[in-house]
Order: sequence, then C-alpha cells, then structure tokens
Amino acid sequence: MMALLLGTARADDTAHTHTVLPGVTFEGGPGKTKLELGLDILVGVAPEVDLRIAPKFQATASDGVSTIFSADNAGFAAGGAWQLGGTFSIINLRSLKDLPHDLLPSSVQRDALVACIAECDASDANGKDAFCNEALKTARSDNAKKLAPALQAVTAKKAAVDAAQTTLLLAKAEVESATATEAADSSDRNQARKKKATDAAKAALDDLSMKHHELETERERYDDAKAAAEAALPARFQEELDPSKMCKNAQEKHVEYSRIARDVRLQWPERVISFGILLGQTRHKFLEIADPETMAYRLAKPRSYPKLSFGVSYLRIRKDVPITLEAAGRLDSTWESPSKTVEWCVPSVMVQRPGGGGLDEAKDCDEQTLGKPTVTRSLKASAYMGVVDPKTSGWRLAVGPTLKYKFINKADDEYELGFEAPLYFRLAILKQSLSFIARVTPSMVMTHASDGTEDAKFLLTVAILGDRTMFPGALE
Repeated sequence: MMALLLGTARADDTAHTHTVLPGVTFEGGPGKTKLELGLDILVGVAPEVDLRIAPKFQATASDGVSTIFSADNAGFAAGGAWQLGGTFSIINLRSLKDLPHDLLPSSVQRDALVACIAECDASDANGKDAFCNEALKTARSDNAKKLAPALQAVTAKKAAVDAAQTTLLLAKAEVESATATEAADSSDRNQARKKKATDAAKAALDDLSMKHHELETERERYDDAKAAAEAALPARFQEELDPSKMCKNAQEKHVEYSRIARDVRLQWPERVISFGILLGQTRHKFLEIADPETMAYRLAKPRSYPKLSFGVSYLRIRKDVPITLEAAGRLDSTWESPSKTVEWCVPSVMVQRPGGGGLDEAKDCDEQTLGKPTVTRSLKASAYMGVVDPKTSGWRLAVGPTLKYKFINKADDEYELGFEAPLYFRLAILKQSLSFIARVTPSMVMTHASDGTEDAKFLLTVAILGDRTMFPGALE
C-alpha cells in the first residue's frame, strides 16, 4: 500500500490535504465475515481541525470468506450483502506541547532554525535577510527585556565591588601614612592608629573578596539565563513564527516538519465526532408458496432487498492522562431470512452397493429457509472507557457495555445486553501515517426474546485494519 497523493503544506499550515490513502478492513467472527475497501481522505481546514472523509465499499457474508467473493447469474451471491457509502469525521487535534509523549522528530525544523541563527551571527548587516533583521532581532530584544532584572543585579554588584575597592584603597593609604610617620613618631597613639588602619584594610580586603564572589555569582546567573533564552529561540520560532518569515533553510524544512507534526497529532486527538451512512442490498434464497390451495412450496429465485446503516460516534482523550471516553450509536435496516428451514430430496442416480449386492437410489438434497425474508431494524448503543499507550501509541484498550434492540414484530422483537473489550495493536507503519492495525474484540452477549427465551454467547472477533489511527469512526 502506498500514498496516492501527497499534498503540499501552506505557509500558515491552516489547510492542506495530507494524503489520500487506501483503506482496507478484514474482519472475521462467529457467523460473520466482512471485507471493506475504500479511501481515506484527510483535509486540514484549520491549525487544530482535520476533516476525514472515508468513502467505502463493504461486503458481508454469514457463510465464510468464499461467499464474499462468489456470485450467481442473478448478481451478488445469495446470502451475502454489500453496501456503499462512507463516514465523515471532525477531528480536533491536540497541541504538540499537550501530547503526553514525544513522538515528533522536532529536530527536523529546530536544527534548521539553529543554522539560521548561526548564519545571522556570522553574516554582516548587508547580507542579513528578513529573518535576521526582523524575527531574530525582535526575539533577542524581547529576551533582553526579560533579562533586564538579572542585568541590573549584576550592575549593582559591580558598583558594590567598586565601592569596596575604594574603601580598600583608602585603608591602605592610611596604613602607609601611619607607617611613614612611625620613625618620627613611635608613640602609642601612632601605633594604635597604624593597628586600626591595618585592621580596616584587612576588613576592606575581606569585604572586597566577598563582593567579588557575589558579582561572579550574579554574572553566572545572568549568563545562564541568557544562554537558556538563546537556546529557546528555535523552539519559540517553531511555535510562534510565521513560516513565511523564517529563513530560506527553515522554510524548506517546514513542509516536511508540518506533515510529520500533523501526523503525530492525529495519533493523539483531543476529540473525534463522526457520522456514517451505508446504502446497499442483501440477497436471499428461500421457499415461497407456489399453490395456496395445496400449500405447495417452490424454490424462489434469489431476490435483492435494500439495506441501510446509519451511525454516529464520539471519542475524547483526556489531556492530563491517556484515558479515552467513547460513545457510539448505530441504526440498521435490513431484511433477514426466517429462522425456520426445511430440507427436501429428489431422486438423483442409482448407486451400486459395495460388493455388487444390488442398486440403491441416491437422492439430491437441499435445505432452504421457509418463507420470505422480513424487514428487521435494529438500534445499537455502546459506551467505552479505555487507555492508550502513553509512550508510542502502539496499542489501546477499551471496555464497556453495549445494548442492541431488534424491531421485527411484536412477537419476535428482542434485545441484547453485552460487554466488549476491543484491543488494538499497531503492527507496522506502511507509508506516511498508514498502519497495519490488529483489533481483537472479546465480547459477551445475552439475548432476550419476546417469547421469554434467553441465550448467552461468548464471542471473539479479529480484524486486520489498514488505517491511520486506532480510533475508528462511525460504522467502523
């Protein structure tokens, strides 16, 4: 599988077509096999919103894979069904900084911006482009304003050092003066003066040393803050700078970066609202009344009946923890064969007994449902809570109850209560954001019919998906 179309990102990254990818689903479970083929079209309409349009063809059968790929002279194989339609999803993307894990190779663009800054610093004023003269100059000016208090602290410490140096010089001058007069005046008064001047000089030297240490500490803090602010410039440009104002090197990388970033955000959306509709037909073979008087039956030609499916779904992933909340509803209108079947046989050929002991008549037997199909409408609702792999988005698990009600007639209506636990695994990434995904769904269903009968089933459904994400839309 491969991408059919790679769109180009606009400079503002507000609207562009990512890719048009093929989509395929193969699902098998007790009494049902489904094959789904289609396209997956993703269009970015805003920085935080994607629209997903997925036209599809779906074929289902109750008699195994062979029924899907077979047909009779009247068209699609009897006992099978096909539908054509699609889903439409609105995807709210989460900001990259809100993702709980880092899947984005952000160095793709950050390295380019680092190179841009280096080029600005290395070039003269005449050779600087708009990025150097506008974006970088403005950003550094903003940094200077933020660093102003730290710079003022350095200036204050420098003034304190200068004052301490002046005090030390005055103390040394007093010591020298007392020493110079010591030969002419050796009185106790002069000796006291010299001692006082010496102690003052020593105190001034200690104070100067302390002030130097405080100055160096403030300088280190300022230098660290300045370096951190400078190092943060590329990341700041990535989030805030209009791509059209980047340097040429970064502009060339922006298209690649934007696609990768959008694909990563798609794997961890904030919410997804989806609608889907499928129209098609199902075919049935059955025995119909040929003569009402004798109640004789005959095998009717396979007939087609309409089939309609409509669904909605809602999914949300919490921002603080990788917890998913989902709700889905589905309405199906189709025709189903009666549960009652009959078997009949007609003479076919004569078969010789083993050892030549005579002939026996062989019969050709067939089994079909008795009576025409009846329209059946069902309404299914489900709710799930789950968790997503917070590191690589390689798997997710959801659990929750399901409720299904089948409207047939007053005598045959039934409802189902169930519990499902779909588990998704990302097997491989094929192209762009297209992945092979396995979905394993163990479930328990309890059916209650209008006549009071009850039935319990434990089911296991396995599906192989070719999809962008592990968050299916309506009817998926």
